[in-house]
Amino acid sequence: MSRVMSKKNWLPKALTQSLFILTLIILILPFMWTILNSVKPSMEVFVNSWWLPQTVKWGNYVTAWVKNSISLGFVNTAIVTIISLPLVLLLSAMATFALTRLKFRGNSLILYLFVAGNMLPQALILIPLFIQLQTLNILNIPYASLILVYIAFGFPFHILVQAPFFHAVPHELEEAVYMDGGSVFDVFWKVNLPLAKSGIIIGGIFQFFYSWNEYIFAHTIVQSKELRTLPLTIGDLVLRQTYVADWGSVFAGLVIALVPCFIIYVVSQKHLTRGVLMGALKG
Repeated sequence: MSRVMSKKNWLPKALTQSLFILTLIILILPFMWTILNSVKPSMEVFVNSWWLPQTVKWGNYVTAWVKNSISLGFVNTAIVTIISLPLVLLLSAMATFALTRLKFRGNSLILYLFVAGNMLPQALILIPLFIQLQTLNILNIPYASLILVYIAFGFPFHILVQAPFFHAVPHELEEAVYMDGGSVFDVFWKVNLPLAKSGIIIGGIFQFFYSWNEYIFAHTIVQSKELRTLPLTIGDLVLRQTYVADWGSVFAGLVIALVPCFIIYVVSQKHLTRGVLMGALKG
């Protein structure tokens, strides 16, 4: 009887582990394929795409970084991300605090409207957004248009993520600050912001991935070749392969673009898992 029970317990575990391993292979295989092709000559990419390189060509990275303007796109993307990320996190945290902790008429309605903003398709507002930015003469200011757009469209998502964490802050802590003569800003900076840190970190991680890889808004808004972000640079590089076949440098550019995302994921994985679990418990 015990042997039968052990077999019954062993089978679900084996199936679960096999499913996890299969999923891991499916996720890792494209990255490994990209890395392998990034050090191959262009002809070998077509002939020997799925195997180890016969000739290692590290010069693909130099070509991608210098000749194909990956360095310029990298810098432009870094500038937009570094400026927009802390601004959207701070502003959305202040808005979430006001909508969840302060009592005023219509705060719940405004909160729901912000949350509903997550359902707004990007393609629906591309033309009105472009016309508005052009009317305000913001398109001519380097980086300003993308930074403002990323902040505006990050707002609904961050309020949705941060709201449960701000809701979970005990009112007794706020009352203690008020009794000590503190202001609303003291309550926000000293109580709510530290306790809602996990939700802000989760939003920051996703905002970084979004800003670093966003293509639609950048393709619509960016007018100057010198201000193209990394996704635009790589997209232009792929289109040029119709005339100049240099696929090794294309894959090298993709690897360069993936490195910051991989680093952020590895560094923040513990915080992301902890924040998701805390949000589930609080919810």
